[in-house]
Amino acid sequence: MISPYLLMYTALKLFLWKALFILFLLFLLALLLRILAEFLRLQKEAWDRDEEQRREKAKQLKQEQLRKISVIRERGGLLAKELERLTEIPRTTLEVLYLASKQEDIHFDLAVEQKEEVVPYPTARMELVQVMDVSELTSLSPDQLALDDDSFYMRLATQELMRPQYSEVYVTTRKRLYVLLDVSPSMFGSSALMSDGNVRDTWARGLVASLLQDAADGNAEYFFRQFADETFCQYSARNQEEAEVLLSRIANKPEQANGTNIGKALLTAVKDIRSQPLDATYVSHVLLITDGDDQSGLTRKDIVKALGKKIKLHVVLVGTKWTEKHPLAPYVIANY
Repeated sequence: MISPYLLMYTALKLFLWKALFILFLLFLLALLLRILAEFLRLQKEAWDRDEEQRREKAKQLKQEQLRKISVIRERGGLLAKELERLTEIPRTTLEVLYLASKQEDIHFDLAVEQKEEVVPYPTARMELVQVMDVSELTSLSPDQLALDDDSFYMRLATQELMRPQYSEVYVTTRKRLYVLLDVSPSMFGSSALMSDGNVRDTWARGLVASLLQDAADGNAEYFFRQFADETFCQYSARNQEEAEVLLSRIANKPEQANGTNIGKALLTAVKDIRSQPLDATYVSHVLLITDGDDQSGLTRKDIVKALGKKIKLHVVLVGTKWTEKHPLAPYVIANY
């Protein structure tokens, strides 16, 4: 027969083991809860830091955006008008307009050159000049002829008599700027970043946009084509309205295609220019912006032949390594 004390001892021992096991489980649960609470606290702190950084970054971006908008408005003209036209300003569009407002390295003197010549017949341009010789007395102004004799001869002796002189203004030089913009894939994306952090295409479009004010002011005619392996549609800007349309397209609607056929693009530009009225007063400039080597086998001899005497080529190379042997080397005005 088993002793009651032994049964009580065994039951008590079993109870204690169960109690210890339960306490152990409670300890593990408390530990896990504490670890979970610490994890959630650290996670919340991380989230808070990230949120603070996001808010700070958003604040900085907003301040930078407002600064760029202020610079564009201060520049005024065509760029400011395009900015005000937009209800929402995409980041790339703002960057193009900002780069245009800051661009000062490349500039073309595209003002119409005029010459004034004296003519022997009446015109709308008239000024009174001194009579320097008796042969000019026949052209005196009526008020001079109405003078009494003493006053007349006194003024003649002192060269104070005046006569009308007529003139006409002749245009001696009209200027055109034809822009060819490379839109091959290497002009876009993270692989196309320049040393200043701008994407090549964005920088290039900012350069083109900066030159359009002359067209808006009526000082020059602008033509614009984007190209890669093929050339895209031609756009022109010969007045304020056309300049606004072209600026909007440049700032908001870039094309993109494969390849870089500079030869074909250049020959297309020359053909376009020569299809326009081209009298002796016109001088045309072609601005070529590209980052790639020509794939058409174009030579310097081909370029000289294509341009002729009335078309001048200017090349801006973006992200391109080149030497003096490069066919475009004589025409490079900037290399970025």
